Amino acid sequence: MKSRIGIDASRVAAQEKTGTETYSYHLITNLEKIDRDNKYVLYFQKIPENIQITSSNFSTRLIKSPRLWTQVGLSYECFVNPPDLLFIPAHTMPLVRRPGLKTVVTIHDLGAEYLKEYHQFPQSLYLNFTTEYCARNATHLIAVSKSTKADLVKRLKVDPKKISVVYEGVDQNFFYHREQSEIENVEKKYGISDPYILFVGTIQPRKNLVRLIEAFAKVNSELKNSIPLILVGKPGWLHQEIYAAPKKFGVEDKVKFLNYVPIEDLPALYSG
Repeated sequence: MKSRIGIDASRVAAQEKTGTETYSYHLITNLEKIDRDNKYVLYFQKIPENIQITSSNFSTRLIKSPRLWTQVGLSYECFVNPPDLLFIPAHTMPLVRRPGLKTVVTIHDLGAEYLKEYHQFPQSLYLNFTTEYCARNATHLIAVSKSTKADLVKRLKVDPKKISVVYEGVDQNFFYHREQSEIENVEKKYGISDPYILFVGTIQPRKNLVRLIEAFAKVNSELKNSIPLILVGKPGWLHQEIYAAPKKFGVEDKVKFLNYVPIEDLPALYSG
């Protein structure tokens, strides 16, 4: 039986994509490739420039709601033109929903639950509340790892039968080992040379980067290691201590922050 599936595609429009934005983008573009039977409605806050959907079974809906987009705009749209199923790729679903609307929500982790001091207030309260609400009220949950499923069961008392573990994929058409010439060009662009130790992610405390830099400093001292530590990512909340850590641990000449790096440069950096 064919279904009409609505997807919260609001994160896809981000120009500088990080975790959940990348997850949403690839999930939608790959669903378009493999499913020609069901009908999909993509809900956008603004139409993105970086995605092209051409399949006839995919349509878009622009929801203009400057504040509380999920709780006002998306909620209203799903009341007026309800899909058979609403998929939310990250934690937050409408609190007010049409009776009978099936919902599937991806829970990436319970970081705000376990590491409250490393999440910005009041977003941390909102994230905790919405995650717990989704855990209890969504029709089904997707966990991106067995660890996250175990956390949902242990911490939020979710029925294990309600959770499916679906691992995040890798785009093998994009992330493959690059030729040496490409690696050298990208390294030259950022003023680095291999070998190096690489971190990619937002620069914020919950990534445990101060401890990483401290551990790197100890290894560097004990082994007389000349391999640098390269950290790729834009600054997040409470980043100041992280940027100060290399000097604190005496490795300021061995640690380099590259800020946000366009995704097209990442494969070469990983390859180096």
